[in-house]
Amino acid sequence: MSSERKSVLEMTAAEARAFFLKSSSYVNIVLPEYFDFQPVLDFAFSKVSGSRLKSMIDFQILKTAENANYSIILNKDAGYDWREVKIVHPFLYADLVEQITEEDHWKELLARFDLFESNPKIKCISLPVKSTGKKGDTAETILNWWEELEQTSIVKSLEYTYCIRTDIINCYGSIYTHTIDWAIRGKDVAKKATAKGKDRSFAHMLDWTVEKLQCNQTNGIPQGGELFNFIAEIVLGYSDFLLSEELKDISDLDWLVVRYRDDYRIFSNSKEVAEKILKTIADILSGLNMHFNIKKTGLVTDIIESAIKPDKVYWNSRVPIIMPKVWDGKYRRVNYQLTLQKHLLEILWLSKKFPNSGSVSKALTSFAKRLDQQKSIDESIMPLVSIVAEIVSKNPKAIASGVGVLSKLLLKGHTELSKSADIVSKITKKLENTPNLEYLDVWLQRLSLLSGSEPTLSGKMCNAVRDHDYSIWDSSFIRIKMNLPSIIDETKIQAIKPEISTEIFDVFSDYDA
Repeated sequence: MSSERKSVLEMTAAEARAFFLKSSSYVNIVLPEYFDFQPVLDFAFSKVSGSRLKSMIDFQILKTAENANYSIILNKDAGYDWREVKIVHPFLYADLVEQITEEDHWKELLARFDLFESNPKIKCISLPVKSTGKKGDTAETILNWWEELEQTSIVKSLEYTYCIRTDIINCYGSIYTHTIDWAIRGKDVAKKATAKGKDRSFAHMLDWTVEKLQCNQTNGIPQGGELFNFIAEIVLGYSDFLLSEELKDISDLDWLVVRYRDDYRIFSNSKEVAEKILKTIADILSGLNMHFNIKKTGLVTDIIESAIKPDKVYWNSRVPIIMPKVWDGKYRRVNYQLTLQKHLLEILWLSKKFPNSGSVSKALTSFAKRLDQQKSIDESIMPLVSIVAEIVSKNPKAIASGVGVLSKLLLKGHTELSKSADIVSKITKKLENTPNLEYLDVWLQRLSLLSGSEPTLSGKMCNAVRDHDYSIWDSSFIRIKMNLPSIIDETKIQAIKPEISTEIFDVFSDYDA
C-alpha cells in the first residue's frame, strides 16, 4: 500500500476510533461547505462513552423509531434506480464505534482479518483507508482503487488469459445481520452460542447492535460512511475465507481473485477454472443471503481493455483535442481549443454516451478549473447555464460539480442579483421533477443562498440550513431530553460567497489517471 495512506487494519484501536469518529468518515457524500457533523459526533461520544447508551434509551420506542436515522436517496440514473444512504443517529453511531474499537474487540477483529487474508490468491483491496499525506481520505480511496484494481488488472494481463468480472446485487441491503456474528467467530460456533441464550460475546453484541439501530431489522445494513463499509468488509472477508477453504483442491493451479468490496475480478489461464471459481463464490454468497448481478457478469479475454471503464477510455481520447497540455519550459500549460459552449457540449455528449459516469463529474470539475482561470465571461451565459442544467438533470453523480459550475457562470457572467435569482428559479423549475430530489435541493439551496430569493426546497437538510436548531434525527428514543448540536457551521454561513469553491467538490486536484 502507498505510503500516502494507511489501511484501517494498520491502525491501533485508538486510531481506528478517531478515524471512524471523523465527520468525513461519518458522512462521506459531498455537501456544501457549511455542513459539519464533527460537533454532534463529539457531543454524542461524550454522552455514550463507557457503554452508557443502554441506560439512556427506551428500546421499545427505538424499535419503531423509523426516523431515528436520517435517510437520503441518491439516484443512480436520474430515473428510478436509487440507493439509500443513511446518516445513523449520532448516539447510536458513537456507541457502535465504541463497541468495535474497544481494545479487546479490535484485537479480535484484526486476528479475524489475518485469517481472511491468509490466502495470497484471494486479495481484498477495499478496506477503508486514511490519508497520511496531503490528499484527503476520499482521494486516497480512489487512488487505492486505481492502483490496486485498474492498474493491477492491466499488469495481470501479462500472466493470465481470462478474466471474469461480476459484482453483488444490492450488497449492503442483502447482508443478513447475523452473518456479522458468523464472520467473527464462525457460523457453527455462533449458532450454538445463540441457541444456549445469554450470549454476551462481542460478535453477538455487534450483530444485536446493528439490528437494534435499524428497528430490529435483520435484513441489510446501513449504507453510507466508513464504519459500515468496514462492517460490510467483515462479512465479505468471511466469504473470502470460505472461498479459500472451498478451493483448496485447486490451490496449486494458477488463478487469482481480486475483490473491491462487492466487485470481483477472477483471473485464470483456464476458462473452466475461472468458471468453477465463479460458481463457488456464487454458492458461498448465496449461503450469506447475497447474489451476483447477472447483467454485470461476464468473461473477457482482452483484460487490459476491460480493466479501464469505457467512459474513461472515451473521455481520455477527447481531452487532448479539447484541452491539450503544452510544455513551455517551466510547466505544463493547458491550451483550450474550444469555446466555453463547445467545451460544455462535449461534456453533454459524454453524459449522453455514458450517463451518470464518473467521467462526467470529472469533466465538469475540469471545466470549473477552466472558469477559475477567467476573471469574467464575455459571452452570453444563458446557453451555458442551460447545458449544465441539462447535464445535472440526467447525471446525479454530477450534481455537486454541476452546481459548482453554475455558481461560477452566474458570478463571472456579471449577473445582477435579481437576474441571478430568476435564473436559479428557472434551474429549480427544470429540475423539480427529478425523482428523489433532496440531495439536489441541498445544492440548489447553496446556489440560491446569496441570490436574494431562496426557492421552496424540501427536505430535512434544507430545513437545518434555514433553522440551525432543527434536527434531522428523531431523538424520541432517548429518555433524557437534550438538544443536539447543529450540523451547520454558523461561521461558514456568515462567510459564504456566491461562488462555490472548486475545492469543495474536487476530490483531488492532481490525479490525472
